[in-house]
Amino acid sequence: MSDKPTYYAWYPVLEKRKDLVTVILTCGSHSRAPTGGREFFEAVLDASGIRAELIAWGARPFLSSYFASSGWEESWNARLLISDGVMSQPGSAICGATVLVEPDAESDPSGSLPVQVLADFTRKKDAEDCRAELKEHAAKAKANEIHYERYSIRDVSAQHKQLVVDVATRERSQLQEAMDVAEHVIAVCERHGGRTRAPSAT
Repeated sequence: MSDKPTYYAWYPVLEKRKDLVTVILTCGSHSRAPTGGREFFEAVLDASGIRAELIAWGARPFLSSYFASSGWEESWNARLLISDGVMSQPGSAICGATVLVEPDAESDPSGSLPVQVLADFTRKKDAEDCRAELKEHAAKAKANEIHYERYSIRDVSAQHKQLVVDVATRERSQLQEAMDVAEHVIAVCERHGGRTRAPSAT
């Protein structure tokens, strides 16, 4: 057990299949992807307010400006397979809950990173309208331009819908183009009323 937060847990969501929880992890005292340790990932579940039996786990990196005070920062999407039917949707979003357990293992930095834009909306329709505009823009992109890889809307809570746009995956030495395109995505999201920076951790 660490006396300082090793990571922070954000926005746990029970996915439609009901036995999969996704949680975003950001840097605490550790700055690499946690890859090992049942005790660690059970602590992530606990910090997220989830009571469930943990079956399997993993974490994948992404790059976003959402959690960074300035610039861009690496974070991780944790995917936790749990026993079915033991989690109810939280009433409000969990923002930066502390994780105090040390992971058993951390991965070396991956050679490539997906660049993501996260935008928070209070109404699902606003998120859907924003997604539709981004899809229309991508459809008109030239063959040698970035077309965006994936869009999803996460139901974080009743009044918190999070649009996630995977802009592009690039080698670490070639991320600038994707980050430049992501700035356009951010502008579109904000025009539709989306919040593209994380609130203060609670």
